[in-house]
Amino acid sequence: MPRLAPIIRSGSLLNLRLLRESFPFTFAGLIFPVLNAFAMKMDLSLDPDVPVVRVAGRLDATTQGQLETLVNQLFSDGATQLVLDFSELDYLSSAGLRAVLLAVKKCRAASSQLAVAGVNKRVLEIIDLAGFRELLHLAPDVATAIAAAKRA
Repeated sequence: MPRLAPIIRSGSLLNLRLLRESFPFTFAGLIFPVLNAFAMKMDLSLDPDVPVVRVAGRLDATTQGQLETLVNQLFSDGATQLVLDFSELDYLSSAGLRAVLLAVKKCRAASSQLAVAGVNKRVLEIIDLAGFRELLHLAPDVATAIAAAKRA
């Protein structure tokens, strides 16, 4: 994960155009970094029967609404199963867990179980601390998660 750059006082001799592109948030004459590393990226792929949502980056209060919107749309459009691919997820907050819980509830309402693939140790620790492990089918990879989702 990239280190945060030190706060730079405005009016320094740095190229302000580059500075604005790299550090767009200012407050009280100070420029604060807003790094793209903190964003979330989602990709949707459709196995013939199971939608797979790959979530990369951070799933937190600023990004969980995107996942909730996608999950709601998938189930409104008739999905009955879901796989979340967390192999590139770096961080999961309590707000992100809320989006995961929504997916769990949607799957249960459709008589299936949410399958989650590729969870790293850090994210797995958060899932365990929240007591979510028993709510999810954890799989080492997407293919295993899809097979589990189809069996449920």
